[in-house]
Amino acid sequence: MLRSAPSSGAETLRSTHRSLDLKIVGGVNATDAEFPYLVSLQMNPEFGNRYHYCSGSIFNASHIISAANCVEGRSVSEIQVVAGALTLQTTGADDPFIQRRDVVLVNIHSQFDPETLQNNVALLSLNEQLQFNSRIQPVVLPQQQMFVGNCTVVGWGSNLTPDGPSPEPQFLLKQNMTIVSLADCQSIYEFIYEIADTMICSKGTKDEETQGPCAGDTGSPLLCTDASNNATVIAGIFSWSMVPCGDSSYPSIYTNITTMETIF
Repeated sequence: MLRSAPSSGAETLRSTHRSLDLKIVGGVNATDAEFPYLVSLQMNPEFGNRYHYCSGSIFNASHIISAANCVEGRSVSEIQVVAGALTLQTTGADDPFIQRRDVVLVNIHSQFDPETLQNNVALLSLNEQLQFNSRIQPVVLPQQQMFVGNCTVVGWGSNLTPDGPSPEPQFLLKQNMTIVSLADCQSIYEFIYEIADTMICSKGTKDEETQGPCAGDTGSPLLCTDASNNATVIAGIFSWSMVPCGDSSYPSIYTNITTMETIF
């Protein structure tokens, strides 16, 4: 989700920045099976053209973690999960490595606030279990909220255009990110949006460049190294960012996965 500064400052913010990009800004191509826990949330082709609109992570063979605003207001029958894809160009083709599942139940966090986007997390139940292989694996949850080194955000971005779904393929991108302390993040957004304790903030590793997730990356995981065991874990779920995406002055915002234990 993309947000602009409210009130009279909005036009000033928009007018001083570049036009909107619809994918991870500054990202580089991921490699095959590098992120086997990432899935694409797509419109079920039974309800019209198939297209990617959000991402998620495999929690286990029967469940997907994503953002609540990716599923709120949608019928579960409209949502299809696509696992094992590297490029969205192949998700409509007969690729033996790709598995598609329908969603039969959505469990949105009971305290999700669609206005502030606090507790922006949901658990999706699949109609059939995923079969794990080298390209389809569950994500690892953190043991504690302590991470070392840089983090990584991954996603396909959006293939939605103002005229509707675009046929252009979207390759999976990754971008290194650095965590911004909650106190610093709250200070940055003090007069713009509320940053709750249930959120994580991050920005690109190079202040002089625009780096970060954008439209279509909502629900994508923020992957960090767990300080307790050096495992790559999901630290957060991409929730929203300011326009333009990747501006180092305004960190991108994620739901902190360690505060979401009640939904699991």
